[in-house]
Amino acid sequence: MLRRLFIFLFYCLFGLIIIGVCLILLFPNDRFLSWAGDFIDSKNPGFACTIGDIRYVHPFKIRFYQVLIKNDHRQFELPIDSLLLAIEPRYPVDKVEVVGVLFGGHLSFDVNLEEKDQLDFENLTPSQMRLSDMTMLGRTIDRPIAGIISFTGRAVTDRKNLSKVRFNGNVQIDNFSTQLRKPILNETQINFDSIESDVTFSRNILDLSNGTASGPLLAGDFSGQINRWDPWQKSEIDINGNLIPQPELLKKHPNLADPLRQLFQKYGRKSIPYIIDGTITEPQFQFGNPN
Repeated sequence: MLRRLFIFLFYCLFGLIIIGVCLILLFPNDRFLSWAGDFIDSKNPGFACTIGDIRYVHPFKIRFYQVLIKNDHRQFELPIDSLLLAIEPRYPVDKVEVVGVLFGGHLSFDVNLEEKDQLDFENLTPSQMRLSDMTMLGRTIDRPIAGIISFTGRAVTDRKNLSKVRFNGNVQIDNFSTQLRKPILNETQINFDSIESDVTFSRNILDLSNGTASGPLLAGDFSGQINRWDPWQKSEIDINGNLIPQPELLKKHPNLADPLRQLFQKYGRKSIPYIIDGTITEPQFQFGNPN
């Protein structure tokens, strides 16, 4: 699914650039708006792209409004409020700057076209995007999710095979919360003020490293990976780390005093090792060290 989506997004970007160039040359934009949808649909059957409006912004910039990318069969929907493409006034064009509004946040990156064998998506900085607006994510994990997510990083893909995507970067989520399948230390919902991790994606594997999380009741660290499958719901989790109960947890649940004391004695420290495995929709949590 992710490979097809990335290819589709590339054709979307390519189609939008062509439309923009035509608009600069004063062609009627309504005709090209219709052509854009047909062009993108022909490249990836099942996906559809609609554009509400298009405007030329001097000098050499194109702004698109109300761009909607969707796949009804997979219940996928990506609404982009606005998208601004800045094209260098020279031939051949070797870089396109992209700025947009997505999920209530800010999106910006550069598409470097200089390399013959690859495409570089540099300076990727999606920021302040609302997880609650990502309806597909909530459906994938089958429970509500909230928080503000930001990324920084770089993605590279093969020009001849756009599915060969590699990403390296960092992700941060503020004010994160979601429901738990089973209670952990008497809590049925997890809340963190901040989550941060280094992220690498390649060959369908999402690697997490140097992860930290802090919240009013729990804090800790984590690392591991998610092995992506299609459909997403079957993606496998293999994450481990250490959980640090905060003083507020004992104030809220005084009955945890003895169980926590036993766990601290068992592992010989004031943090409790844990393991998360299973799938995205059915994660399994347990205390203990990885084998």
